[in-house]
Amino acid sequence: MYMVFHHAAKELRLLGEGVLEVDFVNGERRRYDMKVLIPKIPCMKRLIEEEDFFQKGVLSPAGWGIRWDDEVDTDIEEIYVNGVAI
Repeated sequence: MYMVFHHAAKELRLLGEGVLEVDFVNGERRRYDMKVLIPKIPCMKRLIEEEDFFQKGVLSPAGWGIRWDDEVDTDIEEIYVNGVAI
């Protein structure tokens, strides 16, 4: 048996040029640069190339992900685990 932890987010700030900040329910805050995902997930390049598109990102209702459209989204755990605590 294994445990899965989900760190729910409560607020998203899209700073620009693919950089975002997330406030988590547990009181922590992370800054994350979406550029690191481009080598693994090429469609993320759109977040860097199209600022208007990047600014349309929204936090999922449960706070477990960020979504831009049907093709571009990310799990909030990526932000929590690999983001920089601020």
